[in-house]
Amino acid sequence: MSLDRDSNAFLIIGSCIVAWFYASINYLGIKDVQVYALLFIFFVSMFAGFLKTLALKEEVGAFVCSELLSKTLMLSIPFVFALEAKILEAFKFFVDYSFAFLTLGEILAIMINIQSIKTRTPIKELDIYNLAIKKVQGFVLRHFKFESKHIEKEKEKENE
Repeated sequence: MSLDRDSNAFLIIGSCIVAWFYASINYLGIKDVQVYALLFIFFVSMFAGFLKTLALKEEVGAFVCSELLSKTLMLSIPFVFALEAKILEAFKFFVDYSFAFLTLGEILAIMINIQSIKTRTPIKELDIYNLAIKKVQGFVLRHFKFESKHIEKEKEKENE
């Protein structure tokens, strides 16, 4: 009985997520074809990355977790631009450009994964998104380190 209840809950939650996703596409005015094409490219890229992970004998669990997270975050980029375009019409062209750049970046990732499978050597992906993510991470880390030093100085002053 518990299995039926859990299955139904899983189906209801999944249906709600899909309905919310399509409602947000419709509300934001994003073209369905762009989303479908990008999702298809994401799945092909994930499959190629999975094959590369198996070919290089890397850890599959870490790959799946990191790949799902990165694809979800990358898919949110056009949605953020579409939300901005809802407020300011000047951002409309960013939506199309973000879909185009993400699609090209994923096609490059697919080609790198295929080459890595053929040569059985890991090839580091270097694209604009990874560089931007590294810059943001560095900025955030510097900011948090600054904040933690500032907090430590305040604590030292309070202790005196």
